Amino acid sequence: MKKLLKLICAVLAFLFVFSTFGCSKTETPPDYADGGEVLVDGGMITGTTNEDKSVAIYKGIPYAAAPVGELRFKAPKSVELWHGVKDCSLWGANAIQGNASTFSYWTEEFIQDTNPDHYQNGVVYSEDCLTLNVWSSTTVTENKPVLVFIHGGGFNSGGASCPVYDGETLAKRDVVFVSIQYRVGVLGYLATDALIEENDGAGNFGLLDQIQALKWIKSNISTFGGNPDNVTIMGQSAGAGSVNAIMASPLARGLFNSAVTLSFNDIHEDWQTVQKRAKSAPSALKSKTAAQLRNMKASEFNSYGISNNGPVVDGYALTDTYRKSILNGTLADVPHLTGMVSEDNLIFSVYSSNTVSVTDTLMTLQNNIVTAKKNSNYSSDTYVYLFNRNVPQDNVKTPLAYGAKHSYDLIYFLGNFPDSRTFTDADYALSDVITGYLVNFCKNGNPNGEGLNSWEKSTGDYSYMCFDEQCSVKTVSEEAYTAVNKHYRLKLG
Repeated sequence: MKKLLKLICAVLAFLFVFSTFGCSKTETPPDYADGGEVLVDGGMITGTTNEDKSVAIYKGIPYAAAPVGELRFKAPKSVELWHGVKDCSLWGANAIQGNASTFSYWTEEFIQDTNPDHYQNGVVYSEDCLTLNVWSSTTVTENKPVLVFIHGGGFNSGGASCPVYDGETLAKRDVVFVSIQYRVGVLGYLATDALIEENDGAGNFGLLDQIQALKWIKSNISTFGGNPDNVTIMGQSAGAGSVNAIMASPLARGLFNSAVTLSFNDIHEDWQTVQKRAKSAPSALKSKTAAQLRNMKASEFNSYGISNNGPVVDGYALTDTYRKSILNGTLADVPHLTGMVSEDNLIFSVYSSNTVSVTDTLMTLQNNIVTAKKNSNYSSDTYVYLFNRNVPQDNVKTPLAYGAKHSYDLIYFLGNFPDSRTFTDADYALSDVITGYLVNFCKNGNPNGEGLNSWEKSTGDYSYMCFDEQCSVKTVSEEAYTAVNKHYRLKLG
């Protein structure tokens, strides 16, 4: 009997050891995986998931204190604590601006959602707009690369709730996608003598919002499975201009690791100084004291815009222009993916002639970024693209809404195909390729990967990847780029 008892004990001991160490334990999914309660700076939040539960979604998460009252026209301050659990299943408000509507070739998919039922407290526009949104895969749950998207809108409009900005497709490819709201128009970029005297962000409030959002992401993104040490910033149009400014800002060092700029190039343009912004401010605002500006109703600012818009050189957030920052060696030396669409001349003034096409000019200017970096001894790689796909007409036949128009590349980069257009298998296949390049870039700072055509880094040789039905590398002719450079007479170091 004693031998039998010893045998039974030995077997039980073996089974215990085997079950504890010999089998892989079932890991408890992280709290965010079902859109559940998680703790972030400010307090507890809860979110939701997509239909098949493969992506957790949190919207309208405050990343800074509401810039209202005494905080209007000031640099963003740390987020304030809230009580209880904040429901983050709906959008946070868009920044104060005129009502969004379709125009020219910007059809519904490029206009922010305006349905109050989709917003927290039913508020579509508000000064209290400093929030961000997170999409994260529930299958791969940690150490994922992070992509932070900054919307466009000419620095005077726009919002993160546009259908083409949705982050689900990227999240399903194991990239944590974050989109942010920031102050636009005069509330985001106004400078007056009175505001300059306060020395608290005049002319750069919107830029400082974006940097504040990056600080929040650095501290909190691991809660959603993201790697805070692998953050890519990405913007389109004015959002790309913002990315350029973030790369140039000494305040953003260490907050990101690579950058993507779509449909924007200001290497041949100069940002205003904060003093010039103040001189060009709307006359009805420049004469007011800071206190008077803060006492105005928020809706009163809708009638004003920033004409020479965007960030300003103020000696604090920005110490020089984009091009001069490159030449001075003060731009962030990080991998950079940058490009334009072939019809970007419809929004930007672009040189062309009988022998120089619009494409020649766009791709020459993009390659000049590389030349300037090369001449200033940057070590990081830059990848240049042209989007040349004729995007299908929208179903309501909006005039001009066909071709490779400004913003249309976003559909393919983010994999969000609106029902309002009749896309083909070729469009879906092209998007799969472009998204693949983007995902690889987020992971490694290099777009190349298995199953994709080789995309060589630019060396200032005026080459670029052309995104069309057949993706291939092309080069601007020497005759064309020589003519373009003669026209712009840029000093590239």
